[in-house]
Amino acid sequence: MFNGKYTHINEILERVRRDYAFEEVFIDEAKEWVWDCIGYFGRPEILVNSIEELDIEDNRGLLPTDMYEFIGCREKSSKTPLIPTSDRYYSSNLTTTNTLGQAIVQGQSINIETTGVGDNLVEELEDSTIFLEFVPTMDVDIDNNYTYQISGNYIFTGITDVTIEVAYRAFPIWEDNTPKIPDDPKVVRMVTLFIAEKIAFRLKMQKKLSRQDWLDIKDELEWAVGSAQNRMKMPNEDEMESIKNGQMRLRPRPNQWSTGFKNLNTGEGLKRM
Repeated sequence: MFNGKYTHINEILERVRRDYAFEEVFIDEAKEWVWDCIGYFGRPEILVNSIEELDIEDNRGLLPTDMYEFIGCREKSSKTPLIPTSDRYYSSNLTTTNTLGQAIVQGQSINIETTGVGDNLVEELEDSTIFLEFVPTMDVDIDNNYTYQISGNYIFTGITDVTIEVAYRAFPIWEDNTPKIPDDPKVVRMVTLFIAEKIAFRLKMQKKLSRQDWLDIKDELEWAVGSAQNRMKMPNEDEMESIKNGQMRLRPRPNQWSTGFKNLNTGEGLKRM
């Protein structure tokens, strides 16, 4: 399990010099290698969970610059999640669509059609009526407009002129623009070996280091990666309780995705006889 603490890259470089006697270690190169190492590591726990609002104009919006891994998005006002689409003609089919809803007025339900998501629905009613409740009828199972595609640095959506909330994982950065490295003994060892292997390979290509010496470091790196991955995967007692609550239930909850999985790991609350 990740403990949430980070260490500075200077500590890693000092370990490379001390443990492997590599003197020529440059911080600019090390920054790129750490980025590669995190992708090679493949564990999202060490990334920072972030949420940012994006304004969608003409069915597209610019993604956050610090995004490392996209998680999902939803329309801000209605909290309706968007789902990815595999439509190969998606960008040519983008059109501005209306949003349907249902208003409960004086005990009767009437349909309301607005010109866009987030419009003032009270203004759609006559002054003589009493607005009591508005119930959105938008549903991800029937509304094909709540979809998205990601291309380059942009996200394209079936809805336009709205604000969406994008959940993503960002690469953690210190104030001096150096990457944050998890302060875990096994992860620190893995990153140290990753940088040492890059330097050793370069020296081998320059005929300054034997191939066997490079292979020794590379083999040690492979073991360190597996050890660090297992360390991050191992849940603590709280996480094991959440896993248990999500699996042991009499009634399945197939619609957890529409609520952002916020109640996935809660118990059923069954009454005891």
